[in-house]
Amino acid sequence: MSDIYDLIADLEGHLENAKKVPFTTQYVIDRDAAVSILQTIRDALPEEVREAKRVLAQESRILQDAKKHADNVMAEAEAKSRAQRIESDQRATLLTTNAKKSADEMVAEAQRQADEIIDGAEHKAEELVAQTSVAIRAEQQAGEMLIKARAESQRTTMAAYDHVGDLLSRVEDLAIEVANDLRNARLQIDQER
Repeated sequence: MSDIYDLIADLEGHLENAKKVPFTTQYVIDRDAAVSILQTIRDALPEEVREAKRVLAQESRILQDAKKHADNVMAEAEAKSRAQRIESDQRATLLTTNAKKSADEMVAEAQRQADEIIDGAEHKAEELVAQTSVAIRAEQQAGEMLIKARAESQRTTMAAYDHVGDLLSRVEDLAIEVANDLRNARLQIDQER
C-alpha cells in the first residue's frame, strides 16, 4: 500500500504545482501524467479492495434475502403461535365442558340419593306410626330417622359440592398452566425476533 500512497503524493504534487490560468480560478495540469498516475493507482489496488467493491455492489441483494428470510421466520413463528393458542383454547374449553358435565352429574346423583334416603325415612316413619302399641315410640323414632336422613342428605350434598369445587379448581389450575404455556411461547417468539 505504500506504493499507492507514494502515487497519491505524486498526484498531489502535480496538482499543487499546476500553473494558474490568469484571471480565472482554473489551473493547467499535465492530463496524460495525471491519467497515468491514476491508472497506476488503480492497478496497484489490492484484490481485497476490488472484492470489497463487488461485495458492496451485492449488498442490496444480500439485505433483501436477509429481510425475506426474517419475514419468513416471523410468519412461521406467528402461525405456530396462532395454532398453539387455538389448540390451548380448545383444550381449555373441552376440559371446562367435561368438568361442568361431571359436576352436574355428581350433584344430580347426590340429590337423587338424598331424595331416596328421605323417601325411605318417610316411608319407614309412616310404617312405624301405623303400628299399634308402639305408635308414640314409632313416631319418635321416625322423627329421629327423618332428622338423621336429612343430616345425611345434607352431608352427601355438601360432599358433592366440595368435590365439584375441587374439580373446578383443578380445571382452573390447568387453564392457568395453558395460559402460562401460551405466554412462554409468545416470549420465546419475541426473543427469536
